[in-house]
Amino acid sequence: MTDKKISIVIPVYNGADYLRDAIDSALEQTYGNCEVIVVNDGSSDNGATEAVAREYGEQIRYFYKENGGVASALNLGISKMKGDYFAWCSHDDMFEKNKCEKQMRVLSENGDEKSIIIGAYKILDVDADDKLEMSERISDRMKKRLRTNGVAAVLAGVVHGCTVLIHKSHFERCGIFDETLKTTQDYDLWFRMFKGQELLYMEEPLVISRKHAKQGSRTIACHYEECNDICIKFVDQITEKEMWEIFGSPYEFYWEMYSFADKRGFLRLKKYVKEKLALSEEPFDLREKIEDQKQELKNLGLDETSRIYIFGAGVNGAWLYMQLNTRGIQVDGFIDNAQEKWNQTLRGIKIENLEKAVKYAGKKKIIISLNSPGRIIEQLEKENVTDYLTKNDLEHCLEIAPPTKDGVGLLEGS
Repeated sequence: MTDKKISIVIPVYNGADYLRDAIDSALEQTYGNCEVIVVNDGSSDNGATEAVAREYGEQIRYFYKENGGVASALNLGISKMKGDYFAWCSHDDMFEKNKCEKQMRVLSENGDEKSIIIGAYKILDVDADDKLEMSERISDRMKKRLRTNGVAAVLAGVVHGCTVLIHKSHFERCGIFDETLKTTQDYDLWFRMFKGQELLYMEEPLVISRKHAKQGSRTIACHYEECNDICIKFVDQITEKEMWEIFGSPYEFYWEMYSFADKRGFLRLKKYVKEKLALSEEPFDLREKIEDQKQELKNLGLDETSRIYIFGAGVNGAWLYMQLNTRGIQVDGFIDNAQEKWNQTLRGIKIENLEKAVKYAGKKKIIISLNSPGRIIEQLEKENVTDYLTKNDLEHCLEIAPPTKDGVGLLEGS
């Protein structure tokens, strides 16, 4: 399929620090038919961003515009595309050299050149000495859903815009990015574009996504309000038929949205879907599914009598606590390597260091909440701790059934 051109669009605003890495990664693609479009969204850094882009001369197509936000920069890039496919590389992210080649190969093997591709990615944490971790793994159940209706990926928050490969016809069908949105313009478009479409998911991470203090989602004040607004809109636009087809029932749909809102800290969305959950009927086979789930959890050594410590007092740790608590499994404590968290609490549960937890807590099972648990496993084994599980070990069990309404009631006030 090398006769098909890919347009790699790089929007940038005051991005001189990282822009070279992004452009270099786009120019070094092993797929031989790419163009690189850099759109400067009115940078105010005394020409530093423009100077970096100008270094590349005719190797790239460079456009300057007045500042209007990332959506407007992306839209200008789309309007200038000469390619058949759209790929997006943020100015602070990077493509692996074979990203485009491997994605085009998957399209060829799939037999439908208009299928949409998303995928896993690596996270480069600038504020943690460039620590590199994998993105959250998606389950086999989710991959199956994506084949049915790609909107499931949007509702689960698993789409990273820089992993997408999109045929230009989808913009003709659905339109472009909404320029009135400051931080959720991508999810708004993905919802419109992916709804009812088959998505192909690539497990191999082909994008390196930088996490740093200057990112728009961390600096733009309206981010969380905008996220709450757009997710509530999404919930209202999913039909009951889609709830049954994709999630199994309205009750299971609202539980998954509640779980998503809890994990992301979207409080208005959480309250909204909890009210919907309370009004929904439990699936007729829920109790049977829960019994199957209990057996699977028991096979992992987890039941109401277990003493559980969660390693990682962050977003994933809080999410695991909620998932276990709603299923009647008590968490005794959190463990974290960050000294500033010691003797603090998360969800009302004390956070300790590993040495103290191992010394005083007695026999327990430790669940590692990190997406990339390798370093923590090494740390545990150095302390002769062998009774542990990872978040990935648990996820297939948690997917078997949502908790009952009584179980969700354990979270009153949360």
